[in-house]
Amino acid sequence: MYYGALVELGRSCFTMTVSEQRILKSFRLLSTDAKELYLRSAVPVVDSPVSPLEFYRDWVAPNLPVLIKGAVNTWPAIRKWNVQFFRDFLGKKLVTVAVTPNGYADAIVTGSGEPSSEYFVTPDERVMLMSEFLDALENNDQYPGVFYIQRQNSNLTKDFPELVTDVGRDVPWATEAFGCEPEAANIWMGDKRAVTSMHKDPFENIYCVVSGYKDFILHPPTDRPWIPYKKFPLARYKEISPGIFDIIPCGNVQRNNNNSDSEKENPQHSYCNDCPGAATASSEVCSKEKALHNSFELIHNNLGEESDLSDGFVNYLSKLEIDDCVKAESKVLYKMYVNEHKVKTTSHGGPCQVCNKENYKQTLTLSDDEDGCQDASQTSSHSLSASIVPWICIDPLSPDFASYPQYRNATPIRVRVEAGDVLYLPSLWFHHVQQSHACIAINYWYDMQYDLKYAYFQFLESLVMKS
Repeated sequence: MYYGALVELGRSCFTMTVSEQRILKSFRLLSTDAKELYLRSAVPVVDSPVSPLEFYRDWVAPNLPVLIKGAVNTWPAIRKWNVQFFRDFLGKKLVTVAVTPNGYADAIVTGSGEPSSEYFVTPDERVMLMSEFLDALENNDQYPGVFYIQRQNSNLTKDFPELVTDVGRDVPWATEAFGCEPEAANIWMGDKRAVTSMHKDPFENIYCVVSGYKDFILHPPTDRPWIPYKKFPLARYKEISPGIFDIIPCGNVQRNNNNSDSEKENPQHSYCNDCPGAATASSEVCSKEKALHNSFELIHNNLGEESDLSDGFVNYLSKLEIDDCVKAESKVLYKMYVNEHKVKTTSHGGPCQVCNKENYKQTLTLSDDEDGCQDASQTSSHSLSASIVPWICIDPLSPDFASYPQYRNATPIRVRVEAGDVLYLPSLWFHHVQQSHACIAINYWYDMQYDLKYAYFQFLESLVMKS
């Protein structure tokens, strides 16, 4: 396989233009310089406590991750939080849980249809008692699927306000270093099979483990040329019977990207979490362009021009009488909206100077305009009905070097974060996450600075698109 990858890489070099070869040479020089000048072969480990000045000078300014051992050991949550605590204290509380057949939420799933399809699939979200969620964790043979509390809407403060006193609304030394309060505080709890696929965030991330451990695979921003992206149609999981999950394409997407009569006549296919086979898509296609358009107008009009759209957006969306498929697409498109226009906003997610009530429909575009991914209006007949998501198409746990030989140039860095530890994950760093069973973690997202670092990364993005 390695020989084949080299042959394929050699062939690609012969098909490159002179300019493309020069860009590729520059990418390699960038990676070499980064490794020699500032990157480490492992995430540095320091002991707590760390002062705000030291933290900013040594790690934030150079955009380097660091593991701070025992940084939150004084939290009451460290000694209190476990399955029994949540069962006793919050057992009758209704919680929103992401459920998937394989543990991969917001990730790429390959179908086994003819021809095969790939989708960016969001989880099946369901509301249940905390006690039932805990039963699913402790008796997964009786609860088909992988259950994970993972709402990324500052769910610690919004959904679990009774837990805030055990951890705090922020990390004081980080807040002082960044000069601002966190944009969001999230709680994560779930099955060991739950995996976060590789991605990057426009936030400074303070990741705190309360119970169990998390395993991260990190890539520095300078690895961007070696990390492949593709565009995938958006879909969502839906459990149609116990343990049997269907994949429902969203928006104006046809299964397998094929409109042939044979496709339309195919029966419904399903994914069983007990089966080793890959997921396949349903022939039931949710064509919801008008509904999605109307739902965005409803949301935008009701919240008002001066509202912070990120404040309670998912909670607000859940109350609307909108099809679940439209809700899934709305959430993904909203994330893109925030990422694309965040630099223009005065408050995270709020209406920016160009995305106001009158013209936001024309300016909503896909974020991460990478590898030739254009704005939503160019990938669909309507900017709001774009059901295409640009996403990383390689799994760092089992990289496909035959398809993506350039990934061999990347610099993966692995780190385990244990109970009481804090990982500082700098903005724009790519990361993939696994966890121990029933792991509990809290993370704080602080707004990144759109400074020279961001400008250089955007410049790198533009070169990647041209190479």
